[in-house]
Amino acid sequence: MSSLLPSLLLVLSFAVAAAADACVGCKCCSSDLITITTSGSGAHPFDSDVIDQTGECAVRTLTCRGELANIEVNGDGGIVFGEPDAVMEVTCNAEGTFWDFQGVPITQAECASKTIE
Repeated sequence: MSSLLPSLLLVLSFAVAAAADACVGCKCCSSDLITITTSGSGAHPFDSDVIDQTGECAVRTLTCRGELANIEVNGDGGIVFGEPDAVMEVTCNAEGTFWDFQGVPITQAECASKTIE
């Protein structure tokens, strides 16, 4: 029994360390909470997709570049325009369950710009 005790303590110390490193709340939104699509006219991958966890809550910045750049969100839910860059900053909600843009949960985003021929 006495040889089992050090092993048990070692396992418990790893479990406590893992729990201390566990992400909680608004720092924990994963990138897959927003589905990135490229099916629309002029659609292409985002030029930049960065998550910053250094502030109070995680902030994700999606950047779409190109002539008449725009970011379409939630299907027909809205469009963010910009030229030469359309930039959308979303913030992780308090529970860490969705990315928020101006009070709207964002579940889908697509970068599009004018196709140069």
